[in-house]
Order: sequence, then C-alpha cells, then structure tokens
Amino acid sequence: MMQKFFARDIARFIVAIVLQVIVFQYIFKGTALSPYVFVFFYPIAILLLPIRTPPIVVILLSFGLGVFIDLYYGTIGIHTSALVFVGFIRQYLLRLMEPRKKYEIKDIPNIANFGVRWFLIYTSILLLANCFFYYAVDAFTLVYLLDILVKTVLSTVISTLFIFIYVILYRNA
Repeated sequence: MMQKFFARDIARFIVAIVLQVIVFQYIFKGTALSPYVFVFFYPIAILLLPIRTPPIVVILLSFGLGVFIDLYYGTIGIHTSALVFVGFIRQYLLRLMEPRKKYEIKDIPNIANFGVRWFLIYTSILLLANCFFYYAVDAFTLVYLLDILVKTVLSTVISTLFIFIYVILYRNA
C-alpha cells in the first residue's frame, strides 16, 4: 500500500515538472498578460502530498523540486525559496483547516476527500503564498508592491484554475 502512494507521488513530481517546463512555461508568452501572469503548476506536487507526510520531508521535497525548477529557468533560488516557504506553512494550514472528524493517516488533500470548497481554499492560500513570496523575492524591494500584488493575484487565480482542472481530470492520479 505504501509503495502505491510513494509511486503515485513520484509520478506526480515528474508530471508536475514536465508540464511546467514543456506546457505552462509558454501559455502566456507573447501576450499582453505575459509580464503579469506566470502559471505556477509545479507546486501541485507539494500540495497533494499525503497529509501525514512529516514536515521535514515536505520541506526537503520542496527544496529538491524548487532547485530543479530553478535550474531549468535559471532563476537561482527564487522558485526554491518560494516552494520551501509553501512546504513550511503547509503543515500549519492543514492544522488550521482540519475537519471535525480529523484527518486519517492515508488522507491526501484533494477534492475526493474534502470537497471542492475545501480544496480550492487550501490550494488558493498556498499558491497565494507561493506567488507572493516568489514575486517579492524576484523584485527584492517593496517599491514595486503594486506590481507584486497584481502579479500575485493574477498568477494565483490562473494557477489555481489549472491545478483545479488537473485534479478534476485526474482524480485518481
């Protein structure tokens, strides 16, 4: 049983990386939205880890995935730092959003286990944190706070939409 979960999580990491670098990198290239919207699809690999995954494992996986994405985009730590931040706050958000019936050992934070509303709130909050952290570190100054906020909101909405579509299409993945 544990091998099934492990294999599924490895496959999800690979799919997230491949889709990010082959598909989502080019979605808004050359459009008017290009400077303001970036599709952050790769965090899905961290978002959908089993709930009882130890926090240190989540943070280490976040670091590894972030490094790989940074190497591809040449962003030297920006994706890594944002994803490690998401991996860190994930445990607190899950604790805050824990239902009355409590989480079960094998629970995965998805629509099938917790419903659409719960999943969209969970995903939106973590993607909002990821996007804000990413754009704030990228700008490295709050002089561009309005730009950071616009990019954060637009990228969060678009990224949440693509992750939601993926989760609906591949419920058992």
